Amino acid sequence: MYGKETSSNQIEFNELITSSKDRQNTFASFNQIMIESLQKKIAENIQNGLVVCHGHSHPFIGSFHQNFSLGDFTSFMEMNEENPVFKNREVELVGCLVTSSQDINFVFYDNKYQDFYRFTNVFARDQNNNLIPVNCYGLNQSEQPNNNITRK
Repeated sequence: MYGKETSSNQIEFNELITSSKDRQNTFASFNQIMIESLQKKIAENIQNGLVVCHGHSHPFIGSFHQNFSLGDFTSFMEMNEENPVFKNREVELVGCLVTSSQDINFVFYDNKYQDFYRFTNVFARDQNNNLIPVNCYGLNQSEQPNNNITRK
């Protein structure tokens, strides 16, 4: 997904590129279309607030499929460290895992502090352009009172 940081610690994604329309596929594939799209988007948006989200899901296997795997964290760190635009934070990089329980979990790797941070306040816009909470990390935000949600 591509987006921009619209204010401090607030990202709005507005574009999605996918490697496959086959949602039953159980392996990640970075095809040439995705690579070219990423290269073009980065070239057009260096130091312009671009945020790239690398998202994926896990097949419903075993008891840990709802969590980021060690391989996910390792590949995310490598993507961040080995690409100068991400390492130098000319373009921000976040990760996303869509779980079988319909949670959408986001993480950010800070290469300066060599640590991961998770996002738990995630919202989507409905057909009326209102912000609605998205469940992440099993916190069931959609079931919580909407006391602090600003409607736009």
